Amino acid sequence: MTGMGPRDFIQTARPAQWLKNAFVLAPVVFARSLDDPDALWRAVAAAALFSLVASGVYFLNDAGDAPRDRQHPTNRKRPIAAGRIGRLTGAAVGLLMMSAGIAIAGPMAIGLAATLGAYSGLNLLYSLYLKRFALVDIVVISVGFVLRAAAGALAIDVVISVWLLVCTFFVAMLIAAGKRRAELVHAGDGPSSTRPSLDQSSVRFFDSLLAGAAGATLVCYTLYTVAPETAVKFGGKGLILTMPFVAYGVWRYVQMIHSDESVENPTTAVMCNRGVQAAVLGWGVLVVAIIYGFGADLGGFIE
Repeated sequence: MTGMGPRDFIQTARPAQWLKNAFVLAPVVFARSLDDPDALWRAVAAAALFSLVASGVYFLNDAGDAPRDRQHPTNRKRPIAAGRIGRLTGAAVGLLMMSAGIAIAGPMAIGLAATLGAYSGLNLLYSLYLKRFALVDIVVISVGFVLRAAAGALAIDVVISVWLLVCTFFVAMLIAAGKRRAELVHAGDGPSSTRPSLDQSSVRFFDSLLAGAAGATLVCYTLYTVAPETAVKFGGKGLILTMPFVAYGVWRYVQMIHSDESVENPTTAVMCNRGVQAAVLGWGVLVVAIIYGFGADLGGFIE
């Protein structure tokens, strides 16, 4: 075993995965607080702390999974599995990062610290036990995304719509189900060697889960855009105009999973797709335009 170098540390921290913590920023957008410097700073700080804690979770998870990762054609290259970082060292670094994130969050907002603590505890249970069970691991991942959205709301002290929390849950379930399906397809005859929960699943099961999560995402988002409280808050029902972008993103994700089974990480593949990038950009621009000044004008003709 060699000493842990900066590259090994960065690789294990998985900075590319910090994109998931954009969910922490959703409340500051939908609370119409982007023009409030204090709220914006607190939201960005919350996202950074969530990234710190999430990276700590990766260190702990890799330390626990090292023996199994060594049997995986890709995961065996991870620094802990490859022996470049000791398992005890990785676990210690992970606990330090998680503890630091929670401790720093305390003075900012006790609710934020509690949410980070709940996320850490849930992921410890996941790493030690829950990830062995099919569907349970997907639910845990989805709840983790809901905690991200809740953390963003608690950081700036606003009430988040229950519809947005439900949408977040189903979007996360859609993403997780797609990733697990791809892992099952690539696992061949021995899924238990890399992820035991896949032994309890099938491609057909994940296809059903994908269809259900996709439908639930679209229905919940639509209901949120036309809810009376949404119309009152944003001066109209203009948010319904963003629905085509959401529908395209969801359907494109499902399409890519079914049409290209050579893709091992469909989430990364979809986000690199220019059509999806355009849809996300279009959705974001339109959401900001509607929420921050044109809600009544764009939604006034919609009953």
